[in-house]
Amino acid sequence: MNVSKPQTAFIKNQLTISTDLARKTLAGLETMSSDDSIPIDESMLQNARNTYVLIRAARHGMELNKETSKFPDPTMDLAFKRVNEAWNLARNPVDRSTSGGIPRPQYIQESIQSLNQVIRLLNQALTIMP
Repeated sequence: MNVSKPQTAFIKNQLTISTDLARKTLAGLETMSSDDSIPIDESMLQNARNTYVLIRAARHGMELNKETSKFPDPTMDLAFKRVNEAWNLARNPVDRSTSGGIPRPQYIQESIQSLNQVIRLLNQALTIMP
């Protein structure tokens, strides 16, 4: 799943799948209980992990694309900035779930905000990309 290729179609596919997974993770977070005694759904966490991994792979593919291109593509640079920001935000639902020390309601709220932003950024990147 974490394979990187410089082809734009491959990168777009990874970003599309990661957007779908982010939506599934978001749906899981929106129905999650704020009661700490109830364990976090493992499938929701796995979707969050897969979202992060796919964004990371697409980001790397974009870097490879920039390195192998004869001419700079300003649209790819704009898309890369959005993917890079989404990549950083996609860590929150994964890292914050295991960091402990923050109340469940705060984890849910911060993760929902991060994923909404991730989805928005990925949609923008997909629209911008050639």
